[in-house]
Amino acid sequence: MKRLFIVVVIILAVCAFIFGDWVEFSKDSDSASVTLNTKEVKEDTKAVFHKGEKALEEAADEVEQATDDAVNEDDAVNKDESVEVNP
Repeated sequence: MKRLFIVVVIILAVCAFIFGDWVEFSKDSDSASVTLNTKEVKEDTKAVFHKGEKALEEAADEVEQATDDAVNEDDAVNKDESVEVNP
């Protein structure tokens, strides 16, 4: 199972290289070459990094908001309970 996962990851990486315009294959009469477009790789990597960073910030904000809502709700329940005092 572990080997299958590794093979799938390698296949996906190769596809990303080829279809992401990161790799270019060329051939002339005497030779063949493979060119790695490092500028494209850097740009795509930065874009993915920034999208991931933004997603993490949004998730942190949502967790913080949910925590604040839960604390405020708990405080409101405690406040209601403390008001009900029998003389």
